[in-house]
Formats: sequence, structure tokens, C-alpha cells
Amino acid sequence: MFKCEVFVKNYLHALRALVAKKMIEVHGYTQQEVAEKLGITQPAVSHYLREARGKRAKELEKNEKIMVLVEELVGKSTRSEFSYEDVKAFFCNACKLLLSRENVENIKK
Repeated sequence: MFKCEVFVKNYLHALRALVAKKMIEVHGYTQQEVAEKLGITQPAVSHYLREARGKRAKELEKNEKIMVLVEELVGKSTRSEFSYEDVKAFFCNACKLLLSRENVENIKK
């Protein structure tokens, strides 16, 4: 399995859930606004908020480095120049962090 596949399978939804929750709690965005900023659908945001998807979010909340990345993205979301490029960069950085050589062996496949 390629690293990107491992990341998507194990972490993508959890990270989206963390970001969506923070954007709503911190900045008062609506689910539709979060969906538009993240390039996903409003129903997906609803699933994340109800914890029907992204069940590893609580696990990732304990990772200080990941939460720094989440806070940075949420902070950037208020800027007028915020783009999907910011979102892609966030996921690439999170992937690199989570799938570093020492962490790959700990992922349940």
C-alpha cells in the first residue's frame, strides 16, 4: 500500500473532522461555509460533526504537532486569499508528519 493510500484510509476523514469542528467553534462558520473552504460537501461536514466519520479525530487531538497544523489552517481560513492550495498543503504536511518512518509501522492496516 502506498503512503498516500495509508494516509487517506487512516487519517483523511479524522483531519477533516478536526478542521471542520475548529472552523465552526472558533470562527462561527456554517457547515456550508466549511464545506466550500475545504472542497467537500455540507453532508460530509455534518457527518464529521456527528462523529459518523473521522472516528480517529479524538486520537489525533492528542498529537500536538498535528494540532498546530490544524490551528494554522483554521487561522488562515479567515484571510481573503485563503485557497484550496492552503488545504492541500495542510494535508500534505499532515501526511508527512503522520507517516514518518517511525509512525508507519504503528498504523493498523
